[in-house]
Amino acid sequence: MRVSKLKTRALISRASLLLAVFAVNSAFAQAGTSGVNGSVTDQAGGSVPGATVRLVNPDTGFTRTTTTNSQGQYSFAGLQPGNYRVEVEAAGFNRAVTTPFQALVDNVTSMPIILEIGEVTVTVTVDASGIEGIVNTQDASLGNNFVSQQISQLPLEGRNVAALLSLQPAVTAGGYVAGGRSDQANITLDGIDVNNQQEGTAFTPVIRVTPDSIEEFRVTTSNPDATRGRSAGAQIALITKSGSNEWHGNLYEAHRNDYFNANDWFNNAGGNWEADDLEVINGIEALGAEKNPRPKLIRNGFGGSLGGPIVKDRLFFFYNYEGMREARGVPVTRLVPLATLGQGIMQFYDSSGVLRSIDTPTINSFTAAGDVPVVDVNPNVVALLAGAAARYPANSTLAGDGINTGGYRFNASVPTRLNTHSAKFDWSITRDQKHSVSLRGNYQNDHFGIAQFFPDTPATTQWSHPIGLGVNYTWLINSSLTNRFSYGLTRLAFSNEGEIQENAITFRDIYQSNSYARAFSRVNPTHNFANDMTWIKGNHTVQFGTNIRLIRNKRVNWGAAFDTAVANFGFYSGGGSSVTAIVNRYTQATWGTNVDDAWIRSAQSSLVALLGRLNQYTARQNYDIDGNRISGTPTEREFATEEYDFYVQDSWKVRPSLTLTLGLRYGYSTPVYETSGFEAAPNIALDEYFQRRLNAARQGGNYDEPILIERSGKKNNAPPMYNADKDNFQPRIAVAWSPNFQSGLGAFIFGKNREGVLRGGFAV
Repeated sequence: MRVSKLKTRALISRASLLLAVFAVNSAFAQAGTSGVNGSVTDQAGGSVPGATVRLVNPDTGFTRTTTTNSQGQYSFAGLQPGNYRVEVEAAGFNRAVTTPFQALVDNVTSMPIILEIGEVTVTVTVDASGIEGIVNTQDASLGNNFVSQQISQLPLEGRNVAALLSLQPAVTAGGYVAGGRSDQANITLDGIDVNNQQEGTAFTPVIRVTPDSIEEFRVTTSNPDATRGRSAGAQIALITKSGSNEWHGNLYEAHRNDYFNANDWFNNAGGNWEADDLEVINGIEALGAEKNPRPKLIRNGFGGSLGGPIVKDRLFFFYNYEGMREARGVPVTRLVPLATLGQGIMQFYDSSGVLRSIDTPTINSFTAAGDVPVVDVNPNVVALLAGAAARYPANSTLAGDGINTGGYRFNASVPTRLNTHSAKFDWSITRDQKHSVSLRGNYQNDHFGIAQFFPDTPATTQWSHPIGLGVNYTWLINSSLTNRFSYGLTRLAFSNEGEIQENAITFRDIYQSNSYARAFSRVNPTHNFANDMTWIKGNHTVQFGTNIRLIRNKRVNWGAAFDTAVANFGFYSGGGSSVTAIVNRYTQATWGTNVDDAWIRSAQSSLVALLGRLNQYTARQNYDIDGNRISGTPTEREFATEEYDFYVQDSWKVRPSLTLTLGLRYGYSTPVYETSGFEAAPNIALDEYFQRRLNAARQGGNYDEPILIERSGKKNNAPPMYNADKDNFQPRIAVAWSPNFQSGLGAFIFGKNREGVLRGGFAV
């Protein structure tokens, strides 16, 4: 057949316009929906075209109607996963109604119907329990579905559904799937992206999912079709529960205490000395300290859910709250000075194995002509060390050298408070159910205690408060054309409170008074737009869609706002050996020995601490976008990227038992950029610079053009930090054949009338 150029151009223009419409309205694939298809035949196996097929959700009153095609096949796409039944009517046959069955997420349930000859007024019940889609017979994807009963009954540490995601073949506990990297999983909740965009931790969505809020989930481990993508690992689809025409709810509480917990071994051993025992353990005299008590661990988990109708058959709601309170202690061991060092006395073992002590006047005398630019012990430091030794008496041999320093062990309180809210509304806008909307919201307010550095230093907390929002709008344009649009916002947000906002001072190997943890916060909002259009034409189910994600990463960091100073024996001229020379000179003159090699570092650190000169200094300077120096303020940065996916797919029912799926997906991600212009890159790419040096060397020359660091990125109207990869075409092909052998070799090998499925596929 010949087609004129004018007609060809017209066809191309119409196709381009259609794709443009899809591109504008589309986003995150068909993830999060379900489908039901099948064939209608008579008792002799002949097709029944033109039969009326009605799909009904008895829980919500949802109905959708279609007719079988010329081969007696029917299909329903873009369904909310849930409980359904199929009703079939055709002239000359009894009416057939299946028992309820579950349409599973990211799966297609095949429901063949055999009609009996008779009157349509007679209803025949078809048992669906043996034929609903437990085994995938539609494509080559591998994976398992977990339904609500499994989720609620399987044991879960901390009641986190994410712990179940690894319970399928080809998945490791660490999140590696079929050999793929653990950070390549893609997690969606109701079809909305809920990935941790920075860390990419396997099976850890931004939104915590609780057993009582999740209806089901599916993990596709390999060979996903073109409607699913974003990354090469597992495709994980979670579905939030919905309300129905019946009221359902529950209340629950779980309590755990520490009555039967054993104490930490080091708590028992580290301070369990008798008061009258003067034995020296590793140099530390017994202080009569009681053994550290057993760390506390008391946990209470509680919550409840409620779901039901607001308007029967039209508007439903579901709400779940789950809280957890944990009182927990963790053993902490800190390095502290002993009382002798707090008196200005340093100790060490000499080469003859004798413990030597040198007091402050002696130190002042033998450092006067020394090799380090100091003369006297710093009385302020001695007072500081004395105060520390009094507040934190050494009670553990897990830290310190036993003669100048020891370990102070205590149980630090790290309480946890978790609050998780999940809500969902489902609304059939019109009575004919051609327009429906679902709205899902999530909010968390969590507080995680962080161990104090010492019992009397400020306690710090990490506050985590992510939110999630998902809106899905389904439009049944006609019985063969369905459009599903989605918008989602997933925002990770947390703040680490700083312990102390001042410059840090440390005495190496001796003591520091605080952890000097600095305040830090990060907010990662991801806007996700989604649309999938499904067109059922004859034996073909065609899908078009795109995936658009707008990702931001905003960080406020006080880590570079304060300076650091250290009394460090290694930072004198000549390093620690210059300090050792001073001590050895005095030791040789007094006792005719040197410091024992095993105790040199102890002598170095204790002497330098007492001298109290801060000789290692790190000055941290911040600058604004114009290069002006600023101090005492945090570093604020916001990074961004955008990701665009497009796909087209045709699932062709060649025969009722044979399905061929062909698809193509394309992905494009913009290079990461800093939104305020704090971005720089070398003026010559390093691989190019290396190649130029190599070329010059081959010619016997030298290439030494200086590399300049220049502003980069779109905010500076400059090239990006790195070039985008534009060649991300992802073809997909799958075939599924479900033979039912009646006779011959197939019946001999597989068994007569025994159904099975042979599947194969290829994906990039």
